[in-house]
Amino acid sequence: MENLVIKVVSFEEAIEPIQTIRRLVFQEEQGVDLALDFDGLDDSTPHIIVYCAGLPVGTARIRKLSDQTAKLERMAVLPAYRGQGIGRELVRASLNLLPVKTFLRSGCMLRSMLKNFMRN
Repeated sequence: MENLVIKVVSFEEAIEPIQTIRRLVFQEEQGVDLALDFDGLDDSTPHIIVYCAGLPVGTARIRKLSDQTAKLERMAVLPAYRGQGIGRELVRASLNLLPVKTFLRSGCMLRSMLKNFMRN
């Protein structure tokens, strides 16, 4: 997809677009409780935001669980932008954050409803 910009940011740097995307996808679309989504771990993890034509359309965070394990979490793409490879770009950018020698394996925690957009 053209006009994509992918940025690695802290939660504080991009709190508004991260919260907006996750609210629309998780709370409004999927009915996830706000306290479950915003679990207090956002400040300690790097986040990825995908912009399309300047608009924030997708986000994810990658959380280090141990010296050998990291977890891709809170991955969300706005409905109008699904099926265009944005989920794939989020995964790719997340994996690029992992030091190969440090993280020997990574876990990907996705809600079952989101698995399909990973294939697109």
